[in-house]
Amino acid sequence: MVKFGRHLQFYIELEHPNKTHSIVPYAKLRDLIEQATSITPTLSQTFESQWHDALLNASTDLTESTKSFWNTIFESISSQNDNNNDDDVVDSNHILARGIEPFDAIKLYIDRNDIAIVRDMLCFLKDTHTVAEMNYQALRKIVKKFDKNVISQQQQQQQQKHVITSSSNVECLSSTLLPELYTSITFFGRNTLDMAIHIFRTILEELSSSDGGSSSSGAIGSGSGSGSG
Repeated sequence: MVKFGRHLQFYIELEHPNKTHSIVPYAKLRDLIEQATSITPTLSQTFESQWHDALLNASTDLTESTKSFWNTIFESISSQNDNNNDDDVVDSNHILARGIEPFDAIKLYIDRNDIAIVRDMLCFLKDTHTVAEMNYQALRKIVKKFDKNVISQQQQQQQQKHVITSSSNVECLSSTLLPELYTSITFFGRNTLDMAIHIFRTILEELSSSDGGSSSSGAIGSGSGSGSG
């Protein structure tokens, strides 16, 4: 099995060359732990600070990506057709967007756009979800690694009771940092993306089945290609 650090580095180098998302610096945090002679209170504070920075950056990135997605959806619903200057059409579009549920909003977006645009949006969602999942796992796993090193160090000190060091005061961080992770957008935002991807695929599959695979200018007649994403 490929270790998580290698898997993340592979993604950064080969699948994320344009660096459009903020990725948790897992390798940097890992080296901070592993290259230290011992886990001291100072090192623990440094680790916590860098971990919080990584969580903030990951959460900000996911918030901006998710907001961009929904802005695009609602701009498509509320926009006026370029070839139609009827004020009634504009009013009707805004009425459609008023208080609309996510499923219905995405369905309208798919109905109003060509299959190529719909596919691009689905790819954007899947890429964003991949980054969100990796960031979540990186933040969780690096805390686990920190605690593992602390426990190992404490066990060694217990075996050498006559040795007293400042590192004896270092505590595990899971009970402090993981509640922050599990109440962040980095954790909950993945569910929003899962929902959106599922809605895209469900609607496209339904449209493909009902249309019988015939071609048209919009996504309705060409949904089968995007459903498998």
